[in-house]
Amino acid sequence: MNSKRHIVLYGRARGIASPLQEYSTGNMSIAHMKIESVDFYDLEEIDDFDFYKKEIGQYHRPKRVVNGVRVFIDDINYASRDLNNFILNNIEFTDKIYVDGYEQYKFIGDVYVKIRKTLPLKKELQKDKLFIDKIDFTEELNIKDSSKVDFGFDSSKTIAKEPIQQPTTPILSKDTKGCLGQLIFGLIGFVFLSWLFGGTGLFIPLLLMFGLSSLFGFLSNRRGFLNGFSARPSGYNLIGWALLFFALYYLYNYGFSWLKLLVLGIGLGLILGARSSNLIRGFGRLLSILCIGFLIYMFSDFNFNFDFDYFDDDKKEHAYDDDDEYVEDGFEIQEDSVINDDGTKESFKFLTHSLNWKDNKSKQYSGVFKVRKDLYHLSRLDRNKIEPSSSSFTSYYREVYQNLIRDNKGRLQEILETYSAIGSSQKLTRNQFADMVVTSIQNIPYYLVHDLSHKEADRQYGGFVSQYHRSGGPCLDNIKFGLQSPTEFMGNFKGDCDTRSVLLFYVLSKFGYKVMVLGSERYGHAILAVAGNFRGLYKRYNGVKYYAWETTATGFSAGSLSPECNNMSYWDIVLTN
Repeated sequence: MNSKRHIVLYGRARGIASPLQEYSTGNMSIAHMKIESVDFYDLEEIDDFDFYKKEIGQYHRPKRVVNGVRVFIDDINYASRDLNNFILNNIEFTDKIYVDGYEQYKFIGDVYVKIRKTLPLKKELQKDKLFIDKIDFTEELNIKDSSKVDFGFDSSKTIAKEPIQQPTTPILSKDTKGCLGQLIFGLIGFVFLSWLFGGTGLFIPLLLMFGLSSLFGFLSNRRGFLNGFSARPSGYNLIGWALLFFALYYLYNYGFSWLKLLVLGIGLGLILGARSSNLIRGFGRLLSILCIGFLIYMFSDFNFNFDFDYFDDDKKEHAYDDDDEYVEDGFEIQEDSVINDDGTKESFKFLTHSLNWKDNKSKQYSGVFKVRKDLYHLSRLDRNKIEPSSSSFTSYYREVYQNLIRDNKGRLQEILETYSAIGSSQKLTRNQFADMVVTSIQNIPYYLVHDLSHKEADRQYGGFVSQYHRSGGPCLDNIKFGLQSPTEFMGNFKGDCDTRSVLLFYVLSKFGYKVMVLGSERYGHAILAVAGNFRGLYKRYNGVKYYAWETTATGFSAGSLSPECNNMSYWDIVLTN
């Protein structure tokens, strides 16, 4: 009996493989070739040899067991077993095929398979005067010797040829389970950190990044194109993840803005630009270049108006009669009567404005807003009498706003009735009602108000004020505090940020909303903030979220601000109800 425990067979192999990455030619291993199915045939015993000496040219030695290897005994009969102790050499890829949308290749080549001997059985299957006996397939394909080998089937029955069957992919593969495991681990970590440190707004962005990283890892282990998501060593990859986190953090905590979206695009582009696939890298670089271009466009001054013909106080007359102020803008002055509490009727002149507008859901509204002319003048006199004692930015304007609200109490009854009638007739919810009121003020054309002459304002303020003057925008100058009272604003429809915010504070307070006025010394701007079932940018006060609301332009809903002023840490609470 031959004393060797193993023998080596040499023959031919044919099968189907999937390239997990681009394979290399020459004296290199096809390390990332995945065998889907393979047949061994024309096997003959050869002298024992060193397996490693056969690792030349286009070769492949599987690291894992290959399932369903068909070892043919003759042209018809075969045994199907799981093997891994073999080397494919001189591999040639013949045809490209697609199975379930995945790219695969047919191949042929030589095969060397090392197998273990077992004791012979007496069943015989004659093939070229060789007797095939039993083989133990518990580890590898095991052959007794070249004269007594059996492949574990009834030799008296012919086994029909079968087509090569593709291995079925489980619903949850090992990679899928690994990806889900990482996501679950990240979720558990997020819950723990939230419990330990509280909801700081940091962990949701981290969780999103962790999920995206897991997704890239999952895709990089797929076949074909998806394998191109595997990362290459690159500093751009680290920069991309840092920018992506920055953008996700500010988007989650402070709401949407185009600036944050462009930064997110740059970060994602840098990450994709560090992938192994040329196509994915090209797309990532293109995305980064486009986003950087839009950023440059946003921050560049494309105002080519070099006409520095400022408003000249010597040429512009600012003194006119009260009635002229309303007539020049086409505002109607109508006479109407009011019934007093004692039942007597009294006639007044009203400053009247008709307004048509759409809310942020494109719902159409219309209304007539009127203010008593005598109360308009009285409110202007009261405003000019205010003398704040505070010096700090927040305290100064809080004192001014509080005095304006107090002095205008009861002077906007007709305005409140108009809003109430619209809300009742349209059967609006609280959120819809607030949107209807704010969008009505947003639709009133912007009018800059400042407390100096035009030239003095240009010299002292510069920036936006100077640009606005050069553009020829309408303006009210020499107005104390640089704002009008609520009654003044609804009388002449002229106002900028703080004028509108204080008016909306007054109106929404009357309808039971929790509101505040926010001011920013850094941005030189004022906005409204409303508590309610909204989303986006907010300021927390006494445990309640107040959502920021721009009042000077249309298209802004609760929780959204322009990119130039959307950092909520620069906004101070000036007035609350």
